[in-house]
Amino acid sequence: FRSQLVLAREYGFAGWQDLRAAALRLEGKGLEWAVTEAERAIHDNKVDRLAQLVREYPTLLSWRGDSGESLLGFATGSFGDSGNPYREKMFTRLECAEFLLDAGATAEPAIWERAISARAKGVLQLLLRKGVLPRTLDVVAALGDIDGVRDCLESTRPGGDVATVTHAFLCACGFQHKAVAALLLSRCIELDPALGERVEKWRGRSGFIDYLAEH
Repeated sequence: FRSQLVLAREYGFAGWQDLRAAALRLEGKGLEWAVTEAERAIHDNKVDRLAQLVREYPTLLSWRGDSGESLLGFATGSFGDSGNPYREKMFTRLECAEFLLDAGATAEPAIWERAISARAKGVLQLLLRKGVLPRTLDVVAALGDIDGVRDCLESTRPGGDVATVTHAFLCACGFQHKAVAALLLSRCIELDPALGERVEKWRGRSGFIDYLAEH
């Protein structure tokens, strides 16, 4: 490491990272380097470093990898189930995500879909505050917004897509919004009366919801 520092300073740079960054810029690979550094900053939860990189490379905000991944996706993505505050703090990077949103990064559907799947309540609340969440049935169910759920259900009367309602019901259970889950289960049973018969024979509606919320 000392030899790298000496070499960097011989060329007028403060450290090896600065020399390497300059070399990559000359090779036309500056953005590739910046993405790697930004991901490292997000992993380490270093918002100041991330901000510095975005100032130097504004295209980081719109960068997409080969699989469509983005830096905002990296910051909001959970490395595991985030069903409680401790795990969400460990598995997501909310401060970095908020910086990226404020700087102009775009939140795509995959962002909140993954947050719902990972039960990342803090991520959903952040996206809600920033005004980027759609008022779809699964989103309002995950948020526990019972009035929003009622509005969505009323807008689809007299029918409704049973798969959409079922998915929203499971989202509500996953976040333990039992009153919302009960409302959605009622609609599921309206659409599929045979489901109601099976639920009543098993543990009843409340028992069914309690079981799914727990497991």
